[in-house]
Amino acid sequence: MWRDAYAQVLAVGSYDSILDVESHALLVGLCKHDNDIELGLERYAASIVFTLTYGKRIGKDDRDLKAVLNILD
Repeated sequence: MWRDAYAQVLAVGSYDSILDVESHALLVGLCKHDNDIELGLERYAASIVFTLTYGKRIGKDDRDLKAVLNILD
């Protein structure tokens, strides 16, 4: 049982680089476009899930983000 818990801790630690990249992108986006906080937070969350699921980030052209948001609406 403790092995399962330890394996989960190791797996979560492997997400650190993804979270760092997306956090940096969020902060840069908020500094440049401070009037669109909601979209920045949606991009942050969607890009993390997208990266973990598909192995690629949400692109800067917002095509993937718009597709995800359309599905959620």
